[in-house]
Amino acid sequence: MIVSPHSSQSRKSLAIFAVLTLLQILTGVLYKISPQIKQGSQSFAAIVFYAEVLKLFISTVIIYITADSQISGEAFDVHRCVFFRKISTISTKFCEQVTWRFLLYSAGIASLYCCNNSLLISSSNSMDSTISTLATSVSIPFTLLILSGLCDRCINHFDWIALSLQLIGLGISQYNGCQQSSSQLDYIILITMAILTAVSRVGNEYCVKYLNIDLQVQNLVLYSLNVMFHFVLFYKSLAVLNYSWWMMAMSVCYSLIGLIVSAVYKYSDIFMQLWSFSCATVVLILCNSLLFGSVVDAHIYAGVLIVLLGFYLFILQRDDFAAVPIERTVTNDEEATRSSSVKIILLILFTIIGYFTLLSTRTTIRPIPFRNSNTTESLHTTTVITKQQVTNSFFQITRIDPIRLNRPLKIHGIFNVKDAELQLTVNAIKCSLYYFSNNETICNAPDLIDKLPRNATVEITVKARYGSSSIEQKITVARWMTHWEREHILLLICFGQARYERIAFLSMFEDLFPKVIYAGPTAGENIVLCPELPWRNHVCMSRVIEQYPNYNGYLYQTFDTGVILFNLFSFDLLKIWRAKDYRSRDPPFGSPVHEGSAAGWMWNVHPVLADTKKAFAIINSESQKNTSDGQRYRRYMKNLVTNAGAADMRLGSFSDLYYIPKHLTNDWLFLAGRGGVFDKCNVIHEIVSPTISWMITDKITTKYQTFEGSYSTDASIQEYLRNPHHHYFHRVNLTDKNERDFVKTIKEKSHVYV
Repeated sequence: MIVSPHSSQSRKSLAIFAVLTLLQILTGVLYKISPQIKQGSQSFAAIVFYAEVLKLFISTVIIYITADSQISGEAFDVHRCVFFRKISTISTKFCEQVTWRFLLYSAGIASLYCCNNSLLISSSNSMDSTISTLATSVSIPFTLLILSGLCDRCINHFDWIALSLQLIGLGISQYNGCQQSSSQLDYIILITMAILTAVSRVGNEYCVKYLNIDLQVQNLVLYSLNVMFHFVLFYKSLAVLNYSWWMMAMSVCYSLIGLIVSAVYKYSDIFMQLWSFSCATVVLILCNSLLFGSVVDAHIYAGVLIVLLGFYLFILQRDDFAAVPIERTVTNDEEATRSSSVKIILLILFTIIGYFTLLSTRTTIRPIPFRNSNTTESLHTTTVITKQQVTNSFFQITRIDPIRLNRPLKIHGIFNVKDAELQLTVNAIKCSLYYFSNNETICNAPDLIDKLPRNATVEITVKARYGSSSIEQKITVARWMTHWEREHILLLICFGQARYERIAFLSMFEDLFPKVIYAGPTAGENIVLCPELPWRNHVCMSRVIEQYPNYNGYLYQTFDTGVILFNLFSFDLLKIWRAKDYRSRDPPFGSPVHEGSAAGWMWNVHPVLADTKKAFAIINSESQKNTSDGQRYRRYMKNLVTNAGAADMRLGSFSDLYYIPKHLTNDWLFLAGRGGVFDKCNVIHEIVSPTISWMITDKITTKYQTFEGSYSTDASIQEYLRNPHHHYFHRVNLTDKNERDFVKTIKEKSHVYV
């Protein structure tokens, strides 16, 4: 049919095509299921960089193995001679084949690849994944123009038609995802990336096919330049990154794809890569529906069918998958064909530009749902289906973007009204407009998040009033939650000093937690007043627990502590979390208080030791009474003996970070709250926090976990590089730009939707 059984070249090309397609499908699936995929641009930058490193390593191994010398099974010194003979052979090959012209070509291609990846990575936070996917599709007409107009490649009508169908089909299938882009800048970036992709693709194929240089030599030079360029651009991102097996797997896939693409250019042609990408995209779109339950509408089905039709036309007119001849004599008929083909591609190009221009101005074409399904994020599209469609109205919603913490609602539809006269309510909460167009509006509904269930999808009721007319729609919307939002954890940031100007910077953590409270020793706007600070922070924590009793846990940190939140995802939210005990050498910091003295700054602050003894004298006295409080104190002292080994053992710890689960808050309030024994005796926080954690945990029904951290440093970035698995760093200098950037990086990496 298509592949001649007598053509080894065809079989090789077909095998390369199949492997390349499967690898792209595997990469797409990994991208879908990877837990780090929404952690921001830094993860993607690391994946791209290490893919280039792996390509360089594999190319080096291949060129070494295929060197002319053979290693024999003789003594060790002979093996060394063989090694040097191989190195000599490789060096000779480089000297003979590598020229300044080739190095210039390779540097140009590497810089284009690097610029393209830089655009993709820098825009990954704001640009929808569909837009970046389309960059490869939109590069098709630019590729054809370069091949036909500048490289004298004769492209027949079947190829023009097939590739045009490919482009149109991919564009249609991605239509719904593209609608979510909120900036026309996305489309400018898209066109720029498409041009860079086309030029680098054609340039790479030219070097492989036309330059008389060994393929592995070319790869070694190109990947070396890629590694250098990417390292220069992304080294800052690589320095503060928490690596995972998911990232390594994706880097391996990307590296193999790059190596196979070079083989495609060598043994087939550039169209093979284009069609491999299209087939992989079609399979991934279908996998989204079959495996991940995403909604597949008419646009997607139509796009898939058009792509398959184009692929059928492409293979129908070919005898095999072998590469087209490199050099050929161009006849008059071919010149005429090329002239008409250029006109066709220019027409298609202008049509596509017009198509995306309509998208960028948000002209609405309503998607038609094929089935009712919960909203899920697909590999290439995100669609929200309304449960109730309202027709012939002044305000008709087609979808609402996923609801996210500290983000306004973005509503899409057909709105034949003036924004000044439109009133919106969401679940009976007034939604204040601050952006409006004929098919999109953005509004803010305060307290909506707090009143929604913490589910993956929620149903909301949007009521629009325009003059005397009103309409109501019930819509199922996806809700994207962070780890801390899903678990309903409150964050308390405590200021030992009134440096409230830093709240503006620290407020970025409000994107992660359902509630962030700021507390300080003096009054201020949106500040919980805690006059006990800075020595009795535990009383401030008790006050916050009393004011906000409906959270599942309470995380405490000081304003100058850098908490590596993404390293805390695995911690048990039913346990107390605190720093490790501080122990000095002589005498042991954990020595019984009756010795009269203890080392460490906490005990040397006058009169900490006397205050602690006074508190435990009261506890021992109360525990002798046959009252409910006496029973509680006896239980606390029993736990203290179990954990510490002595009834009067008191430990201190760095208490700049700790966590209290809800089921232990009553015990915490009893011991550390206002009017409690430690409050009456003025015991400082660094003694109270670790001591209470031992008194209210019995190691059976209740337990605690300890943090690893670094203390007393203003160089948190260097500490992190030495200890990337630590949970906190104290102290962070928020007046230093590098330290602030470090905290921003922590927040970005911790901003994962679960």
